[in-house]
Amino acid sequence: LVRRDDGRLELLVVQHGGREAVELFEVVGSGTDWRIVWRGCVFAPPDASLNEVAGLPDGSFYTTRMASLRGARELAQNIPTEPTGHAFVWSPETGFRKIEGTDGVLPNGIATSPDGRLIYMNASGENSLRKIEVASGRELGRLTIQAPDNVTWSPDGRLLVASLTGFDPEHFAACAQTTEGPCDLPFQIVAIDPETMTSLGPIYE
Repeated sequence: LVRRDDGRLELLVVQHGGREAVELFEVVGSGTDWRIVWRGCVFAPPDASLNEVAGLPDGSFYTTRMASLRGARELAQNIPTEPTGHAFVWSPETGFRKIEGTDGVLPNGIATSPDGRLIYMNASGENSLRKIEVASGRELGRLTIQAPDNVTWSPDGRLLVASLTGFDPEHFAACAQTTEGPCDLPFQIVAIDPETMTSLGPIYE
């Protein structure tokens, strides 16, 4: 969810059903009366299973290629040990461009600094959260955290990371077969200092 330069509120959603794309919605309304209006989509690059997306005020966004389409389907059988993907930046003018320095095993959650200069990218398969300068691909910090999933900002400026504390193929397969009720994959929500890239401990477990 991002406030664009034109004042509109945009919701970006990764879509896996029917097509692999980033769907773009405008959030309209006020008070307790809100709705979303579909404004278009951006198709994923060839053979890319995307994971999370972070929008920027100028209409561009960052996203992660977690794996190939086949690789994503096979996650319930095994967890890879070699790099499977990386992060992209997309803009209306240039389309998708790989961000250097982001190759990893199962790139997952992604967040951006307010000025768009930095990204914070999880690599679930290698238990890491990385702080990367987009323009250069330079890694500015790294934190070890167990199977980090999605990442988001808290109102007080901390990063909040979902850590899948029971991340293995058996748990993954069980969740994929769940048709009713919650997935009981064990997890924590961990707070991170984005400046020092140190853990502030779990806030939920």
